[in-house]
Amino acid sequence: MDTVIKKLKIPGLLLLAFLLGMGLEVLSHPPKSSTAISEIKNLSTFKAKEFQGERLLKETNEKKDSPWTLEQIKHFSLSIKNQNGSLKQTGSRLETLLKEMGHPQEKVLFQSTTSKQTSLSLLYRWEDRGKGASIRLLFSKGADGSYLLEEIDASLANLDREGKKDFSEKVYQGLELGEKIDLKALLANYQGLQSFVRRQIGPDQEGFQLSYQDEKGKTYLLELEHVDGSYSLLRKSQLDPRKQS
Repeated sequence: MDTVIKKLKIPGLLLLAFLLGMGLEVLSHPPKSSTAISEIKNLSTFKAKEFQGERLLKETNEKKDSPWTLEQIKHFSLSIKNQNGSLKQTGSRLETLLKEMGHPQEKVLFQSTTSKQTSLSLLYRWEDRGKGASIRLLFSKGADGSYLLEEIDASLANLDREGKKDFSEKVYQGLELGEKIDLKALLANYQGLQSFVRRQIGPDQEGFQLSYQDEKGKTYLLELEHVDGSYSLLRKSQLDPRKQS
């Protein structure tokens, strides 16, 4: 009888450790909403063999906790679809990004309730001059099972920290459609950045969507199209909360 117990003890402990490990992975960020709970359920039932890059996520302890730069945000390719919905450009693979940028602080796997498409969200966080900053990357699952970069949300990356002036109505009116925009200078000169997202902005087009808010609460929306290595103003609009109320 003792022999049988000894034989069962080691496999039993290994199984317990494995189950506890899975529990810690899922519970490390407790869900706070029904959406989060759904995402956690998807993550807990996801098979590692289906996840290209899971090995890299688990084996490395190196986490990127330094600020992302604008050049890094522009560096990686995005998946771009044409008018027929087929891929015109393939986004950077998950493995490529992990090797270059290190381990994210959070990862969430989820599935759209409408399209049933599986997506992966990576969140990188760091401290910038005593202020928390972050950047979120969204990957979609390709036909071959790989995860391809689709969107980079740098709204909370604190990229306008060097800005000396507030974005204003005058600055907005001075921007002409089709005008080439020095994105680095725009971020460096003005404060008030509310959102900053790189994504597909039209058929066959990728670029940046930005929004600024002035001291009066008015919001200015800018869409910058990427053409031949530079950016030009594709669309612009403004929202005045005083006129909407």
